[in-house]
Amino acid sequence: MGRFLIRLFLTLCLLAGSALAGSLETLEEAEALFVKKEYGKSARMAEKVLKEQPDNLRAGLVLAESLNESRKYLKAIDVYKDLIRQSPDNMELVFNLGIVYNNAEYHANAVTAYEQVVAVQPDNLKARHRLGISHALCMDLSKAYEVYRFLKKRDEKLANDLLEYIQSNR
Repeated sequence: MGRFLIRLFLTLCLLAGSALAGSLETLEEAEALFVKKEYGKSARMAEKVLKEQPDNLRAGLVLAESLNESRKYLKAIDVYKDLIRQSPDNMELVFNLGIVYNNAEYHANAVTAYEQVVAVQPDNLKARHRLGISHALCMDLSKAYEVYRFLKKRDEKLANDLLEYIQSNR
């Protein structure tokens, strides 16, 4: 009986390993499709991986970004929110959610996302820059200029880009 259990355990381990290897191949294929800008196929492949491994952050990112690039912003937002629930301390996910919010023209939501990133990572100048742009898109120009003044002391290029954005009202 003991040998049977050991063989059963080893067989299950091998099966699990081959399933994980299959998922890895599928994920790599999804990433390759994303690079080729075949976003629909990339999203389907990432979803396939997520069915087997719902906590696979990498597959979630491929899915969210594929949806974003396909302009399926509401679905991308939902995926990012799920990923953030799984990894609430991952500010890269929150930053990316802000980008999708801006793409969907939910600029006030983007402000909230970037403020969350800046609260945790005060030296994240890209998040501050995006925050300033989002403020400008919300027509809150006083806050956009406040971000500009902050950036002016730390990153001239980002500050000038934000100022141009504010002044051109793009």
